[in-house]
Amino acid sequence: MATSLSQTPPHPSSTLVNISDDADLRLIRVLAPATSSPSNFETECTTAIQGGDAAKLLRSVISNGAVAGLLEDEFSLDEAVSAFSLLTVYLDRVGDASVEKELCAALAESVGKIEVAGDDETALVKREKQSAMIAALFNLRSDAVEKVRLLAQIIDLADATALIQGQDRGVSPLADMLDVATLKASLALWGSEIPDEELRALYQAIVRGMDRVLALLSKDTSGDKTKLKKVKAANECKQKYVLFVLATYTEESQLDSTSAKYAE
Repeated sequence: MATSLSQTPPHPSSTLVNISDDADLRLIRVLAPATSSPSNFETECTTAIQGGDAAKLLRSVISNGAVAGLLEDEFSLDEAVSAFSLLTVYLDRVGDASVEKELCAALAESVGKIEVAGDDETALVKREKQSAMIAALFNLRSDAVEKVRLLAQIIDLADATALIQGQDRGVSPLADMLDVATLKASLALWGSEIPDEELRALYQAIVRGMDRVLALLSKDTSGDKTKLKKVKAANECKQKYVLFVLATYTEESQLDSTSAKYAE
């Protein structure tokens, strides 16, 4: 299942959370087993729910590493994304814009920082869940800077196959998003001045992604007749974004070893 950047996250599975008066508590029970002390976690979150303190609830989930359990085999991709999507709804209940942004970033980081070792099928599925969960958060947020940061995280977590250029549109929504014209249009649509350093981080993530695509294609011995087209498209995409990275350095004082690497 490809990471979706446009569709509404799937409706919650009844095996996870029933939409009812106690949906909040059901979600907490789903997350609790991944924590070091499930009973303490449930008590802490229940207190926050009863007090209507969405920020406290999210901080409890984040600090206890509760989302890690959604990567386990007992949850399908759709179920993990559904549960995480319900969790992100609390961001809208925080009531303080700056705190909301802080918690959005922390929630995404809590997913992205989960270490997944190996390259077997189990590891690949877990990474796909990570990418899809942050994509769900991306779809639910409207702030331009938040979306740029989240997109960079999605790219870094995504499997290289989801980034391959030179395919028909619709094969991979994430690959489609990285088309220069598409991304530039999206940035304009999000409608806010985005700092150069945020754009730089996004463009660098895309360059890293193309490096992973090229490494993957170099090992491909399947006889794919479109391989050369994909390699050419990945190289072209990489070069365009390298230039975009360099364009974000507008002052001589900003130049550093990283800028020098991209200028080579």
